[in-house]
Amino acid sequence: MDSREETVETPVVGREACAHTFASNAAFTPAAAGDDAGPGVCRGTRRTLKLLDLGDTSAQLLDESPVDDTMTVMKALAGENRAFLSVEDADDDGRSSILVAGGLQEGSLSTATLEVAGFDPSHSPLLLADGARLLVVDNYWPTLSVLDATDLTALSFEKKSDLPGHVCHATLSGDRALCSRGYGLEAVDVGP
Repeated sequence: MDSREETVETPVVGREACAHTFASNAAFTPAAAGDDAGPGVCRGTRRTLKLLDLGDTSAQLLDESPVDDTMTVMKALAGENRAFLSVEDADDDGRSSILVAGGLQEGSLSTATLEVAGFDPSHSPLLLADGARLLVVDNYWPTLSVLDATDLTALSFEKKSDLPGHVCHATLSGDRALCSRGYGLEAVDVGP
């Protein structure tokens, strides 16, 4: 999977409207110099997810899916047949969600987005993608949760455990997440 970026521009009224039109790299040029509240042009970045079949000497585009202009991709991880992208939405006061792309093996992209209450990419590093599951650690309020993306039409997010402190790394051993805390190890059952 790859992403493509293109610069686009659209008319808006005011610098603030521009900031809500594009998630990243938004630049406002007012029609009248110095008039940040008046009409002008907003330039920003439009992104598209692209699913590619990579050969030895060539690449073939299998499918593509647009990413909402207001979303910024913060982090990305790939599971067996899923890609998990942590996104922030500039149009909704920085709301954070997880965008899941499926159909990677079938060659046909389908996406779903799950808003997770309290999810903040700066405190919740996406630690581990495992098939259609994503282990998410919230290091602000130390917890381990699992996003189950087996069915893209019914994404679920479940807290599995409170943790005694900051998690530096996680790995899976069967249905147990082994969470390194820098000075110790916490084992958490993440099974169904």
